[in-house]
Amino acid sequence: MGSDESASKLEIDSVSVRFGGLRALDQVSIDAAPGRIIGVIGPNGAGKTTLFNVVCGFVRPDAGTLRWRGRSLAGVPPHQLARLGIARTLQGVRLFPRLSAVENVMVGGGHLHRPWFVSTLLGLPRSDRAERALRAAALEALDQAGVAGVAERMAGGLPYAIQKRVGLARALVARPSLLLLDEPAGGLGADEVAGVAELIRRLRGSITVMLVEHRMDLVMSVCDDVAVLDAGALIARGTPGQVQADPRVLSAYLGDRTDEPARERKSADSPPESAPTGSPRKGRRQRTAVEGKSAALEVEDLVATYGPVRAVDRVSLNVDSGSITAVLGANGAGKTSLLRTVSGLLAPRGGRVSYGGKDITGLPAEEVVRRGLGHVPEGAGAIAELTVDENLRLGSLWRRDRRDRAVALEEVYDLFPRLRERRKQFASSLSGGERQMLSIGRALMGRPQMLLLDEPSLGLAPLVTEQIMGLISGLSERSGLTVLLVEQNADSALSIADHGVVLNVGRVVAAADAVTLAGDEQLRHAYLGLPSAQDSE
Repeated sequence: MGSDESASKLEIDSVSVRFGGLRALDQVSIDAAPGRIIGVIGPNGAGKTTLFNVVCGFVRPDAGTLRWRGRSLAGVPPHQLARLGIARTLQGVRLFPRLSAVENVMVGGGHLHRPWFVSTLLGLPRSDRAERALRAAALEALDQAGVAGVAERMAGGLPYAIQKRVGLARALVARPSLLLLDEPAGGLGADEVAGVAELIRRLRGSITVMLVEHRMDLVMSVCDDVAVLDAGALIARGTPGQVQADPRVLSAYLGDRTDEPARERKSADSPPESAPTGSPRKGRRQRTAVEGKSAALEVEDLVATYGPVRAVDRVSLNVDSGSITAVLGANGAGKTSLLRTVSGLLAPRGGRVSYGGKDITGLPAEEVVRRGLGHVPEGAGAIAELTVDENLRLGSLWRRDRRDRAVALEEVYDLFPRLRERRKQFASSLSGGERQMLSIGRALMGRPQMLLLDEPSLGLAPLVTEQIMGLISGLSERSGLTVLLVEQNADSALSIADHGVVLNVGRVVAAADAVTLAGDEQLRHAYLGLPSAQDSE
């Protein structure tokens, strides 16, 4: 290795981070060579943001070392990184809305042209020269980002795509040797992403770039190397083509894959507590009785936004009564936003949602629950300071009949014997699988006819995930419960689903019965940016 390369190389060696009992990073080793673009990808909870925060000094590793230009970064506070040649963009642009674009960019380069305090206080010529130099550097950075024309406009009035570029210029004005890009394409349309990709390519050779991004088409088109994290561990590293073809990567994103596109589908004829751990279940029967029934839930051209970011973009889907429909897609596809909009937690900007033939578009969440929809949010959502019993009772407080609430509680305990055994324990003492059962049980306390489940496998071990999926399948089989299941683990979700929908950047890109969808190339394309037949036409 040459001395020049050693002088500009980022070295992450055996870094581990724990948050309580959660291992966020597990002996991760990655190096970023000078002038190259490295992408860091992985499913939800993989540790990508934690890795960035370690490099930036926001999180101190429990083990391992970080070196930049041969110097240890241990103990270096975040505000001194710019002086070392390290800059970072943020997921949200976080511009000062009442400053102009050029003034926002000047904030990022203050350390390069800093006059003496006395010169600034007295308005001496030295201070004026420093400000002019900083302004010139900011204008140059805006030009490099392709938005020089908006330099004097107020940042708060700029389109979101332009704000993202101004945020990038704010990092570039610091003249970094290492640039950390945190989701630079988040919230952008296809044409805007192509422009960002071209801008990043132009940095190759002059700046080392480390990129965290959910848009796989961008990652695979601009990166020289891609590192893949899963559950805090580095599972693959190589060129984009090598990573896309790596079975470990496919398994991390899609679940355990077999060579049979129409593999046997799992079901749970018994609750997960009594299912043999790790044992295969019988193939799930096709629900011929569902055919011909009216849809329980109808979503038509639904649009939902977070500020200027369109998270759900004209999504349409139907969920048949008594069926399980899986909504799949990579990080940032719009899955959670879809559920939040259906359940009334996020106000729609367009489209229509009907349940049981009645329009529920824009109804408040509490009214949606009264209509018969239960929502289990991502991350389980159990209240750690309350006991199991107290958590469950929260799910039926809106029901007036005390006897009905008591019956519902016994039904949940019958369904989850483990929770009955732990009814007086605090939720904080439960395992991940038990907390997920608790959250599902709390939703069932409201006696819903339809359940909206958001990433029930998140953070769970494979065997526990299998049990949870078996539980969901069993509920639908025995009680006719309709389920809309949002999952990133495609294999697990499709193993119990009747139908599936794939989202990519807020739009539906594929929809079919579960067996057909499991072999659809659009599924892999949505997760890993693999070329599809549609792309090649």
